[in-house]
Amino acid sequence: MVLFSEKYLVIDYGSTHIKGALLQSGGPGGFKILRLESLPIVSLPQVAAVAAGEGAPDPGDAPDGGLDEYEYNLIRYVQSFFPEEQNFLLNLPVDRLFVRDVTVPTTNPKQMDEIIPFEVEGLLPVALEDAEVIGQAWETREEDSSVITFTARHESLEAVVRPLLRNDTSIRMLSVDAVGLAGLARMLPAEQWKGQSVGQIDVGGHYTIFNVVRDGKLVFSRQLPYGGQDITDIVAEKLGLSIEEAERKKLELELNLGYDSKRAAKPDVFFRRNRVDAKAYEAIIAACRRNFDELNEEIERSILALPCETPATFYVSGGAAQMGGVREFLEDALERRVIHYPLGLSSGQDMNLWATAIGTAEHYRAKAIDRLDFLDSPFGATLRGGSFNLGIFSTPILFVSASVIIFLISLLLSIWQDKQEISKYRRQVEQIAKQIPGLGTKRTVEEYVAAARRMCQERLLSTEGQGGARVLDILKTLSDLTPPASELNFRFSSFQYDEKSVQVIAQFAGANQAESLNSAAQLEEKYKTSPLFSNVEVLRRNILPDRRSVRMTFKLTLKRETAATSVRCR
Repeated sequence: MVLFSEKYLVIDYGSTHIKGALLQSGGPGGFKILRLESLPIVSLPQVAAVAAGEGAPDPGDAPDGGLDEYEYNLIRYVQSFFPEEQNFLLNLPVDRLFVRDVTVPTTNPKQMDEIIPFEVEGLLPVALEDAEVIGQAWETREEDSSVITFTARHESLEAVVRPLLRNDTSIRMLSVDAVGLAGLARMLPAEQWKGQSVGQIDVGGHYTIFNVVRDGKLVFSRQLPYGGQDITDIVAEKLGLSIEEAERKKLELELNLGYDSKRAAKPDVFFRRNRVDAKAYEAIIAACRRNFDELNEEIERSILALPCETPATFYVSGGAAQMGGVREFLEDALERRVIHYPLGLSSGQDMNLWATAIGTAEHYRAKAIDRLDFLDSPFGATLRGGSFNLGIFSTPILFVSASVIIFLISLLLSIWQDKQEISKYRRQVEQIAKQIPGLGTKRTVEEYVAAARRMCQERLLSTEGQGGARVLDILKTLSDLTPPASELNFRFSSFQYDEKSVQVIAQFAGANQAESLNSAAQLEEKYKTSPLFSNVEVLRRNILPDRRSVRMTFKLTLKRETAATSVRCR
């Protein structure tokens, strides 16, 4: 289950149709397509005809006087198909901005955002105070980077988002239609785009977008002034029809650029049924071929201007590219592989008609550092609109709430178990304390423990005050340090202890006086090695009447006790 699920509407405002894809994040490929809807764009004269009651080419209410064509069509589209939607992804058309390729003297992404506007400024017909610049590096070398940039006037950015800004709506991303188209390249199998260049030819209504994407990043983009409307104009001119009639007739004639090689496939009944002369049909095909020849020449010039290697494969999309023979015609003219996108939609619709909308959704999924979004610029941040929508956090909030509840229950259970254990230990302490002689009867465990601690301290301090423990330590030390009688001939005469020092009187007997004094010196050195004594000194040295024996009086000064040896009862 996806924790952060978000529903949003991608709007591709083309030159002849508005296409919208309602998506939900978390589906296969990163999002799930819920609905796809398309609506023809009506011109202001058509809108005026609706208002005058002269007939409506498409359903919709007449616009208010203050609405322009873009605003009217966009509001009409959203209200017709998606009136409840609140989150939108929009693209700025290529004809409303300036595309520039620059080399930036840095490889640091953070510094790049600051330097790009100054590198582009001298190449623009608009002041930076009135425009916003975004860009992305597609190649980074040792000291500089190649960057493709897009610059749009503030008024253009405002005009694109204004129709959708309400208190309850939010613009999630404002990118560029060429960038959205480039996103579709990353939906191809990895071996078809990673580490290589991919060409894109999107033949729209009024213009064609030519892109080159290298390793998933847009390298080159150009708008070419050729599209499906040119075919409509050719039909209108050759058959003497209005633009609206020519648009319908263009579809009925099933035009095919390969007509010359397939002439036998068009019987006379075809011409009678469509009320068109065979020569006029041939003239239309010839004019269409000349139009696509011009498009091919522009593509060839664009290829020569590429800052990277020429793509081996070009993917063609767009409404006009669905005309018969277009793919084959471009492939023959360019002498390069030209194919449609090998991608399908679960709805059964042709992916090539929704290339920009679906590619925009893929671009929205990219990391923030890889995303080209005018809303990330200082001015663009003011255009997001709407209020914070907690709806996308409904699932994680549910998980967090359940986790908090489980945590609180576990905490309360642990506290209850700890209290049970404490009560058990208190009963055990009380039973043990009652068995201690002289402790008496107390009311609480704390009183039993305090009384036991006081008794321990009193008894140990009493023992220490009597010197019991200290005297035993001294006697043990003297015994350990005194050599056995087999090694040293002597005997103790007396032993005195006054808590600060010890006086020991010992008598040494040897074969002569020198031997006795030597034995006394050995014992003195032994006493000096004890950690219990801080000083060892000889107070008196007496020669006995036999002139061989010696009586020695030693003073052994005791070291002061430290806090570490103080009595502690736990």
